[in-house]
Amino acid sequence: LRQFQFRVGDENFCLMFVSLVPILSDEQKTKPTQHGVRDLRSLGLSPKVIFCRCPIPLAQECKDKISAFCHVGPKNVISVHDVNNVYHVPLLLLQQNLHRIIAKELHLESVMQIENPDMKSWSEMAHRLDGFEKDVKIALIGKYTGLQDSYLSVIKSLKHAAIACGRKLELVWVEASHLEKYNDNGEEK
Repeated sequence: LRQFQFRVGDENFCLMFVSLVPILSDEQKTKPTQHGVRDLRSLGLSPKVIFCRCPIPLAQECKDKISAFCHVGPKNVISVHDVNNVYHVPLLLLQQNLHRIIAKELHLESVMQIENPDMKSWSEMAHRLDGFEKDVKIALIGKYTGLQDSYLSVIKSLKHAAIACGRKLELVWVEASHLEKYNDNGEEK
């Protein structure tokens, strides 16, 4: 990445760092983020934006502390806290002006629509998902059900189909070998 940064120029490179901000004794801890950025800097990489994953919104004092110790602007420390569904994340990033930060860092203010991005239909969809009351239960039979990443495209397709039908998806995983009448030796189970 460092070589790529030099090749394309700083105005064409925006490194973003994602870090966990754990909560211990009701206090958000910034040390893991500080250490992660320090390790990046030791490799010659400096993030311009830091995404902080936390169960709850990041407190302003934590943002300020991360900003000070990691050498990024306070507005470039983005809180990515837990939300009802993943479709709320773009709205969360929009609220914290990530689109403006990216435009500024990459010198794109003149070519990006940064004033009023139209997220109305996205927002409606994200909030509609929160209101689904009826479920649809689908059994997914497979050979490698322990490795659900193997079925990622199928899972995503089913989730989108459930959304289109206005239902919450409940997947039931069934190991195909449990349905077989005979074992590998040809003997009846």
